[in-house]
Amino acid sequence: MLEDIFVYWTLMYSDVQQKVIWRSSNGEKDILFWFMKTTIEINWNTYPIIKKDINTNEWIEGLVISVNQDELIKLDEYETSAYIRKKVILDSWKEVWVYQK
Repeated sequence: MLEDIFVYWTLMYSDVQQKVIWRSSNGEKDILFWFMKTTIEINWNTYPIIKKDINTNEWIEGLVISVNQDELIKLDEYETSAYIRKKVILDSWKEVWVYQK
């Protein structure tokens, strides 16, 4: 069974996808409204993350890629426990997973 996941920033790049899930996907462009960009510190390094904020006019541009269960586990490990995977509704009305704060 395939799962759709909305990726942004580094996971949009095919070389990063190749490193994490051992293949790359062109995906479909989409937009996530009512989320804002921020950063998170992990082991003294700064990484991008998004967080929900219904009062913001910001949006996140990204890609929807389809992954199998093994690939989803690899993505969970890549994102670490610092990111929470939750279901969201995109501009296209697709319900997908996204890693967020």
